[in-house]
Amino acid sequence: MQIDPILLNATFNPSPPPETPSWMNLGYWSSGATTYKEGCEALALMLGKAVRLSPTDSVLDVGCGRGDSLLLWSSHFATHQNVGVNLDPDECAVAAARGLEVSQMSATDPRVLLLAEDASVVLALDCSYHFAPSRRSFFESVRAHPNRPRLGVTDVVLKKSKRDMGYMEWFLVRCGCKMSGVPVQNLRTKEEYTNDLENAGFTNIEISVLNDGDVFGGFAAFVRRHKQTWVDALKREEGLFGNTPKLRRLQTMGKGWAHFDNSAAFMENVGTNMFSYVVVVASP
Repeated sequence: MQIDPILLNATFNPSPPPETPSWMNLGYWSSGATTYKEGCEALALMLGKAVRLSPTDSVLDVGCGRGDSLLLWSSHFATHQNVGVNLDPDECAVAAARGLEVSQMSATDPRVLLLAEDASVVLALDCSYHFAPSRRSFFESVRAHPNRPRLGVTDVVLKKSKRDMGYMEWFLVRCGCKMSGVPVQNLRTKEEYTNDLENAGFTNIEISVLNDGDVFGGFAAFVRRHKQTWVDALKREEGLFGNTPKLRRLQTMGKGWAHFDNSAAFMENVGTNMFSYVVVVASP
């Protein structure tokens, strides 16, 4: 169920799809977004507004991918001294080529916060549920930062605890985590998530639960629309031009859509029933 950024960011037009896809998150779809880029930017803007970013803020963006969120913080909120951290070396290289300051490091490495000693805000956009072995060590590191930065996260929580689930419900949740690369230790209810923040030393905690269709359902609907656009384009290309190199390239890329059908089905049937998407803001 891993997101394929090439297909998600690609648009069908006479020019080749982008060789370096950018945004990688589930997006916020109740804002009128119709493209993947718009959905992803809407989710990022929601987080930036929730944590009240301003020109006086210096940002440490953990799990920044190829750096699109770093660019958005500075362009929309005029933040300064933005620094990113990301685990994937190829994504770090792309971000560096865009002139961004990004270091390759795990989000749970205690040395992360040494990269931005002046940070007033630490952000994790749609990525902290992947932090291994769990996100709790990340919370503790942020709280221990001498500058006492604010924390802003978009994340996923369980609607009910493991003990309140039936066997099949828990089995489906575990399967989804395995497909998505989510450590089972990160499966927390909203109440457990709040306790984790409090135990790390945060006192001012706001957790806003979004509607099911805002993220999970919206992403699933986008995937289906986007796939159909490609299917229609392939049929049109085949009818007009026959077996061309362009058609063969599009067919090769289009094979990835079978995987996305499974992702959309999981989001609609399991994601919306078992999980809630949340925006989290906390400060010491």
